[in-house]
Amino acid sequence: MNRKNGFIILEDEVDYTHKSSKYLYSTLKGTIVLKDNEKYFYKRIRKDCCYRELIASEIAKILEIPCCDYDLALIPKLNGYDFGVISKWFKKADSNYYNGKQIIEDYYEGILKRKVLDNVKKANYVYNNLEVIWNAFEHRYRFEKNKEDLISSLMLELIVRFWFAYLIRNTDFHFKNWEIEETKDKVCLAPSYDNEDMWEAYGFSNSKFTVNKYNNNFNTNANLLLTQIDSNDANKLINLFYKYNPDNVLLAFSMVEEKIGCSIEDDLKSLLLDDFNRCYKKNLRIIKR
Repeated sequence: MNRKNGFIILEDEVDYTHKSSKYLYSTLKGTIVLKDNEKYFYKRIRKDCCYRELIASEIAKILEIPCCDYDLALIPKLNGYDFGVISKWFKKADSNYYNGKQIIEDYYEGILKRKVLDNVKKANYVYNNLEVIWNAFEHRYRFEKNKEDLISSLMLELIVRFWFAYLIRNTDFHFKNWEIEETKDKVCLAPSYDNEDMWEAYGFSNSKFTVNKYNNNFNTNANLLLTQIDSNDANKLINLFYKYNPDNVLLAFSMVEEKIGCSIEDDLKSLLLDDFNRCYKKNLRIIKR
């Protein structure tokens, strides 16, 4: 694929005969089909967030957490290019996918007959937590023969995702950013995605977060995760924490640079590392409690 400063030039790669590709210039995100006949998802985002998304996916690999594999992409516009990322479409034709919002809605509206998710931002703070999700899983899989094992497995997967979001300080881990994959034979979490807000990318500028609310939310969730699960699972989370360290973060930077075929710009790399170090110090304070 042709690249410019590490970014794939999508204009050269897209197969415009496919219906899903024709909106490339007019939308911020969507599906496209490249000339290799593979389906991808792309989104336009801030330049530094493009790198955050890639670094997060490489960190996930190091921590052995399933994650979409991202690459940098340039999207043509009238006077140059917009920055963005692409990832290979992970959804399989023989699987069904439901995000957290859909699962929680099914529980509250189907059992409690309460429509509580109209205000998505408010609902996410209230209902995107382990207790509510556990109840929603209990309801959804109540007729499965292996219900207890299935729900325990799903919850452990989800706890790891919550913990990953906490470790990288992803301010965008809302209930539409995790999904369940269901097939005839298995149920599991879909790969992690949308980690571009890692290291508080928008934590101090986006109106949906205030500094205190954001930090209190993450700190509370981290403490609850460590105190409300059994010791073996808690140890797994602790081990993930120690594996998420400066050396492995630098390794993730190197993995990104190898993928894109060039070095990350010095100023941008310095910004990202400063953000990492600031967030990492916060994590250290929590883990010592």
